Amino acid sequence: MKFNCPKHGCVEYVLLNGYAFGDRLLEDVMFQVRVDDKKQYMVCIDPDSANYFAQFNEKSWLMKAHEYMKGADLLECPTRGCKNDIAVDPWNEEWRDKKLFYDNDEV
Repeated sequence: MKFNCPKHGCVEYVLLNGYAFGDRLLEDVMFQVRVDDKKQYMVCIDPDSANYFAQFNEKSWLMKAHEYMKGADLLECPTRGCKNDIAVDPWNEEWRDKKLFYDNDEV
């Protein structure tokens, strides 16, 4: 599953700022979010945040990020300098019709 940035087009993943669920402790720590073929969220730490994040209980925070994704609707484009919001609910038919995300075979 791929996502559509209004400015940059198709992107492989979107970014979740750790501040959303970790408050100031994880402010600006970015997590990559992907959706697999079974429409399940996959969350991992963005390589640019890996050094800072390594001091924490990674498994626990990744689980919290994954749990947060169950209610998330808009995340950030991963293209440097772009702060466009991207819809992340692949089950929302209205968003599908507007091409805010793509199935892999559509790209």
